[in-house]
Amino acid sequence: MKVVRLGWHPYFLGVAKAVSLRGDCRRSQVGAVLVEDRSHRIISTGYNGVAPGQAGCLSGECPRGLLSIGAHPRGGSYDNCIAKHAEANCVEWAQQELRGLTDRWLTMYITRTPCRGCTSLLVENSIRRAVFPYGIWWLD
Repeated sequence: MKVVRLGWHPYFLGVAKAVSLRGDCRRSQVGAVLVEDRSHRIISTGYNGVAPGQAGCLSGECPRGLLSIGAHPRGGSYDNCIAKHAEANCVEWAQQELRGLTDRWLTMYITRTPCRGCTSLLVENSIRRAVFPYGIWWLD
């Protein structure tokens, strides 16, 4: 029997999928994993949800989460959502780890295509690549 070793992209997307299961959203659970490319080391993880200790969507606190899916289709406004996106949480948790790293090659693995705001956030934080199911975006 031949053993096949999983490649890096499917491996880290699988980690992001596992992280997404912590998401505190009735509509969609999203996970993100920030990886240093040269060492293949995980810098941080994040999922969509509220700040630690706050009541979130699963507790019935999010106005958007209480609406039916048809009332706010995918890609619509998130103005009434109380959660932060997985990518934002991942970048926030990575900030301390990233201090002092000047020559870094970072990739974020995300369980779904990032929105415009999160794409801008990745670029602002010198994350060079986003990998998600069905796509890879080079951001530099």
